[in-house]
Amino acid sequence: MESDRAGAGDATPPATLVLTGLSAHVNGRQVLDRVDLTVEAGEVHGLMNRQQDEISLLCQTIVGYLPVSEGTIHIAGRDVTKCSAREIQALGVEYTGGQPMLQVGMTVAENLALGGKWSASGLFTRKSLTAEIQEWLDAEGFEIDARAMVYDLPYSDYAFIEVLNRLRRNPRLLIVDQTLERLSDRRKSHLLAFFRRRIGENRMSVLWTGNEVEDLLLQADRISVMRERHIILTDRVENLNRLYIIRLCFDKMSTGEIVSRPEFYELMHYIDAALSDVPMCVLVLDLDRRVRFLNHAAQRLFCSPSDTVTNRSLEDILGVNNARLHEVVMAAVARNEDFNAHSIICNEDDRRKIADFKLRVIRDSDRIVGHLLTIDDVSDAEHLRQRAMVTENLKNIGLLAAGVAHEVNNPLEIMTNLISYLRLTNTDPKAAELLGKVEQEAERIQHIVDNLVLFSGRRDKPVRTMDVRNLIREILDLLGFHVRDLNIDFTFHGGDKPLWIDADHNEMRQVFLNLLRNSIDALRETGGHIRIEASEVVEFEQTKVRITVSDDGPGIRLAHIDDIFLPFVSDKVGAGSHNQGLGLSIVYNLVREQGGVISVSNLARQGCQFVLEFPSSPVARDVPAPL
Repeated sequence: MESDRAGAGDATPPATLVLTGLSAHVNGRQVLDRVDLTVEAGEVHGLMNRQQDEISLLCQTIVGYLPVSEGTIHIAGRDVTKCSAREIQALGVEYTGGQPMLQVGMTVAENLALGGKWSASGLFTRKSLTAEIQEWLDAEGFEIDARAMVYDLPYSDYAFIEVLNRLRRNPRLLIVDQTLERLSDRRKSHLLAFFRRRIGENRMSVLWTGNEVEDLLLQADRISVMRERHIILTDRVENLNRLYIIRLCFDKMSTGEIVSRPEFYELMHYIDAALSDVPMCVLVLDLDRRVRFLNHAAQRLFCSPSDTVTNRSLEDILGVNNARLHEVVMAAVARNEDFNAHSIICNEDDRRKIADFKLRVIRDSDRIVGHLLTIDDVSDAEHLRQRAMVTENLKNIGLLAAGVAHEVNNPLEIMTNLISYLRLTNTDPKAAELLGKVEQEAERIQHIVDNLVLFSGRRDKPVRTMDVRNLIREILDLLGFHVRDLNIDFTFHGGDKPLWIDADHNEMRQVFLNLLRNSIDALRETGGHIRIEASEVVEFEQTKVRITVSDDGPGIRLAHIDDIFLPFVSDKVGAGSHNQGLGLSIVYNLVREQGGVISVSNLARQGCQFVLEFPSSPVARDVPAPL
């Protein structure tokens, strides 16, 4: 059999590989069915199949490992159908696939020298061999030490050395069966660049099998798709796109005629655009749990604008702040079952969000091919639900508080009068001391009753138009002396323009006093900073005055942070009997009665923040600021 090759200068070199009607059987089972395939000289030909074992069997038949049942194989115009594997290799066909066949107890240089022709002149020694191979590796830009022991290398480099071994033999046809998918991106890039150099130098051809659609479209000249034991499509990459190839590879997307490519593209682009613009997050995971598709909502939630968004692990996409979400999703993926979960916490930058997620198994006939994950941000709905619950609870508690205050006030007034009478008529010092303590506790009861009356809202309210900045400054002046020795400082930013609202001055004073005292209590042991900001904002054509009060304390330690507005709820540790848990309940009610809203959140870095919004006064909005 001749082994000379067509020269690079031939005008029309024969096709490197031609398969015609190729069929094969293994143990009586047909594995190839009339396969037709042509690999031209000097081309990279991609071969895809959803079932990689079918492609591997085709490659093994080409190189003579499996017998041909019918059909023919031609290498560079020569019929090799009945040839042995050794004879086919002698024609310049090299095959790499499956597990790397390396001697792990030898060096890189020794493995590359196995079966190759090295050191054409001079004494052949281990040292000169290593130097020669290192020189070649360096010249080709392969960053690997020829002296390194193979067992010391990362496993991904085993496949790299295996391919280098075949390439060094200067093949006419290199069959790379699923090998490149095991390489790191850097190693793969080096090999693909080397392929192109060899193709330009001596018209080498590469048959590259795998399911990396993006890589094949970028690097191959032509792509063939194999399904059900035969080739169903071969075309140049400029005539194909990712969606059409995927459609051909999987059963559920293969109804209809294969030739209806334009209609398919139009439909798939429509579906792709629809999924991309769905307001909930949509992610598609492959069987390696890598993300193959993210819509725009998912990219905004989990990725920065510069991030590569596909072919990354789900853990990488979600980030360290969403470890719990990743754990729940991976547990569901491992079970390969449809799964729903509600009120899962996830993080977007510095904001905590509440999400419902659904996992659906993607099946191709009876075979699982991936998972579809949808994440629906329900933070706003949950916040509104929580606020409605708090409002309803406060309403009911307010009615109860009004009744309790009324019933307690009468006997309390009698008790207070009797205590005063006893103190005036009793001359025993010990009894006087005890009566004084009783009177103090009665005053505390009276204070609680007054707060209940305040909380219930059963009183007349004198409303006036005020510049809220002046009220805040007045309260800060009042509290400044109190915090002087606590290493706490205030910062207030209110702008240059008046911020007019219509409210009860005393009740607004009570609101800000309670909020600031809470922040002071949080910083009492450690010191810190309290920041108040006030500004005018326009939302949905409504002008509002927004005030934020934040501190860098420990934050609110409650599972449901909105519960802090409920009566007798507190997270203050060690507050003892002096902490009644009514302050923020009163604040919530007072803000609501002024037509405002209040919300609370923990800050990501440290501390918490209260945000209050009131309608801007339509009367005084255009009144000039006082000189």
